[in-house]
Amino acid sequence: MYKKLPALFLFIISFNVNSQPWNYEKVLENYLIFVNAGTSTVVTEYKRDWSGIINEMHHRSWYSYALGISKSFTQNWDFGYEYEFCFLKGFQDNPDFSAYRYGHYKISLMDIKPVIYHTRVKCHNFVATYHFNNYKGKRFIPFVYVKLGGSKLFSELMYASDYKLIFAKIGWKENMPDASVYIVNFNVGAGLGLEWVIDQNLSINLKTDINHINDDNLDGVHNFDAPPPEGYHNSVYGFYGRAMIGLSYYINPDRERKATRKYLLEDSFKNNPRRKGLFQWH
Repeated sequence: MYKKLPALFLFIISFNVNSQPWNYEKVLENYLIFVNAGTSTVVTEYKRDWSGIINEMHHRSWYSYALGISKSFTQNWDFGYEYEFCFLKGFQDNPDFSAYRYGHYKISLMDIKPVIYHTRVKCHNFVATYHFNNYKGKRFIPFVYVKLGGSKLFSELMYASDYKLIFAKIGWKENMPDASVYIVNFNVGAGLGLEWVIDQNLSINLKTDINHINDDNLDGVHNFDAPPPEGYHNSVYGFYGRAMIGLSYYINPDRERKATRKYLLEDSFKNNPRRKGLFQWH
């Protein structure tokens, strides 16, 4: 599924073009490229029937980045594609995993001593963004967005003392006999952000979001409810969060967008000689 998202983005653009009289200039206007970097962390895992949350690890923040392209179809709406990479980690000094107690084929053989996990999440997302109207004429524009797509999850459970691998989901590798095959997952997320207009093309963006993924291996361990055959693993879903800062750049903005951003800049710098001196390009 995730491989089809760039094609979906191109389909949306072509649909918009074909549904209106042909205008070559409109097709080339209002593209936005962006790159973001920040932190990410596992928030929690929850049972599929919503009967409770499960946290068998202590989660820690690590890093994430994203880059992509979108097109503005109106003054408020953008639709585009995002590639996302998140690195998640955590630890447990006193492991008491359900997978250990109920017979996971690898985790049940582990020694009971401090462990850590490292997880990487790679996503290909379709993103829809709504920018709120800025009636106050300031350089800050709030926005909200939703994203959905496909992801690959690679996780490793290791001993904290020597990083010896206990169990992993990173694909079949001859030199890693404890590894299992990774799974392509479905993910969906929602977030909010703030755009700080720098000039008529460039902006700084702050974003934060929470994301759902239909896999229970975000923390490196499977979850069991009871011993087989009554019990089963992979019985939970996971949430992870991101907080990011980045840059966005408008390619060939139309006249209305140029005028709007020019007004925001001029209004912000009006009657402020110090700002004019510090930012002479205005």
